[in-house]
Amino acid sequence: MCQAPLIHGYVDVSYMGEPEEDDDKNCRVTLSNGVEIQVFSRRMSVISSLHMGKKLLGLLGHGKTELYPEGALVSSGRIIENFMYRVTRQLNNIESLLNKGIDQ
Repeated sequence: MCQAPLIHGYVDVSYMGEPEEDDDKNCRVTLSNGVEIQVFSRRMSVISSLHMGKKLLGLLGHGKTELYPEGALVSSGRIIENFMYRVTRQLNNIESLLNKGIDQ
């Protein structure tokens, strides 16, 4: 017996309808083009993900052409640089403590 392949993927929230209960562990979602897909998650999980997706879409400013303004990239780079500096400093301290323990 051959089964249809299972696919793990994502659906753009702007194309999703409300999830409908299918059985105890699955639900179905009808897309805006009328295609119905089975989702291998409980209905409440899908509703939660749908809510978070719509919230994120609003925060990102749906329809804006520039997703990552230059200032945000520079700020992110500084955060990463600061984090890496602290990690390096902590690793150097650990190495120093280990070396003192070996010398004793």
